[in-house]
Amino acid sequence: MASVRSAGDSYDNVLAKSINRLYKAEVTHRQSWKNRQDVELATLDRVYGFNNRRLLACATG
Repeated sequence: MASVRSAGDSYDNVLAKSINRLYKAEVTHRQSWKNRQDVELATLDRVYGFNNRRLLACATG
């Protein structure tokens, strides 16, 4: 019997859509971009911040 939380189910889609919506609201729609490279660099900065600075802030209280 398959698990309710098996990979590729609707819960995964909801999480991906939520992350994409936040990314668009917080990164791409906040300013005008000159070119694709600027968007890519902002994306890298956002991912770095999400994976590192946010976790350190939570750990230090």
